[in-house]
Amino acid sequence: MGKGIPIWRTVRHPETNEITHQGHGIYQPSMDFSLELMNEGEWIHIYPQGRIVMPYERDQELSMRLRWGIGRLIAESKCSPLLLPIYHLGADEVAPIVQPYTLQVIKRMFGPPRHFTVVVGRPFTLPDEVRRSGDTSKSEKESIYAKLTDICQNALYNLRKEALDEHSRHIAQKH
Repeated sequence: MGKGIPIWRTVRHPETNEITHQGHGIYQPSMDFSLELMNEGEWIHIYPQGRIVMPYERDQELSMRLRWGIGRLIAESKCSPLLLPIYHLGADEVAPIVQPYTLQVIKRMFGPPRHFTVVVGRPFTLPDEVRRSGDTSKSEKESIYAKLTDICQNALYNLRKEALDEHSRHIAQKH
């Protein structure tokens, strides 16, 4: 079973809106820990959107940039990781993010069948000369991270149409 890695985000005080904890972006401890796992040959799974894409946001999804921490992990890993893009639809139907969560999940478990579609892309690696950030400046490294993230984003979003078509077929068969 996989290990959950906590993500550090900016936390604001509910009344004053002042920042009480500042996340550290791609340099946060959880990213360092993920990099350590990768360097030990462990498998990690990342949702690179950095958030849940709601069903009503699907039309704007292609304009949502992936978080470029994924680029940092690829660039700084000791060996070129095997990248496996996975695109899924329907998680919001199986485990909705509408309160009250427990009641909604129970309704889904005992209600009519729901559809969850997963499309797995081709695994790929990136050559060392593309992913190495070496002894470059911080801004050059971040440019490399962004470039690597773009490659991953293209691989992921290239699965989108197939996933949408397949998901639509599943829903049409339901009726």
